[in-house]
Amino acid sequence: MIRQRSVLLSSTRQALSMKRRFTFNWLLVIACLLPAHSAWASWSSFVSMGKTTIIGDLSCASLTSGEAICAARGLSDTMMVNKFTTSTWGGWKSIAGFIASAPSCTGDGSGNVFCAAMNTKAALVYTEFDGTTWSALTTVGGQITSAPSCTSYAAGQVVCVARDVAGGLTATAYNGTSWGAFTSLSATTTSVPSCAGNSAGDAICAVGTTDSNVLVTRFNGSSWSAFLNLAGVETSNPDCVGADENGEVFCFVRGGDSALYYNVYNGGSWSTASWMKDFSRLGGEISQPSCALTTTGELACAVIGIASPTSGLYANDYNGSSWSGFTLIGSTGIGAPSCASLGTGQVVCAFLGPNNEGQSVTGP
Repeated sequence: MIRQRSVLLSSTRQALSMKRRFTFNWLLVIACLLPAHSAWASWSSFVSMGKTTIIGDLSCASLTSGEAICAARGLSDTMMVNKFTTSTWGGWKSIAGFIASAPSCTGDGSGNVFCAAMNTKAALVYTEFDGTTWSALTTVGGQITSAPSCTSYAAGQVVCVARDVAGGLTATAYNGTSWGAFTSLSATTTSVPSCAGNSAGDAICAVGTTDSNVLVTRFNGSSWSAFLNLAGVETSNPDCVGADENGEVFCFVRGGDSALYYNVYNGGSWSTASWMKDFSRLGGEISQPSCALTTTGELACAVIGIASPTSGLYANDYNGSSWSGFTLIGSTGIGAPSCASLGTGQVVCAFLGPNNEGQSVTGP
């Protein structure tokens, strides 16, 4: 069970036998989303992504410094893509073909972005952006029953994971030239998985189970590790992000009390001892979270609040040792945001706004 705690936690990584020691200076647990440490947060005004109607959650990924790509499902079930440069969006472009899930986008570490989704035949399909041109929507295959989660685990290499027809996970990896056969990972899952590269050649994936626990597994580029059960009480799709140092990965979930929780993999051996003993509570009353690197070892997380003011976008920033606490950015959002690193010390967070139009904000 995720336990609510109101004590200051420190030396988290020492307790997990991490390779490098530093201290987390934790804030007191907060009961609701309250603006905090506003000096830490310097977010832009909201920017329209265009008047095109989109449905469901967006997915965003880093492209190059100051640039990002976001994708969404369009009203006519096509994949819609949009490029962010500095402070403006290029406008939505439709990729021919049909999808039946939210997309998942990832940079491949070589200047390209892959955006994948489930199509109307329950197969994995994807399109690739090379910095200038989008490829046609191409079928990879498989039989999936959820939106995929895709991440790069090494330069030019991508893995995509989704729920399968047996209730477990199925995965396929792109080696820079072609996609491999699908691998089945037996489990009893309920959520869409979330995968993140860990700067050590691995992909770490988290998924919720029927008993609201969180399972995690690791792909080392050729094979998958056994699932580890981190317990907890998750009520949202997880969101994992690599810290870009020492193989570390942060995984976030909404808990049974609607607050934000997270756990950290320290990059060590594949065992529960390499994760925090318990999920740590950051508080709030939130929708599904999305987090991205601002710089090595530092993160920004965005959520849509479900407490007053309802549907406002909030941010919580981690500076490598402590969290800022939730800051109300404003606007009105639907569903879950998606954040991507800009490589400039900031992230761009996009979400579905009023009239089913995308909007974004950059910061902190």
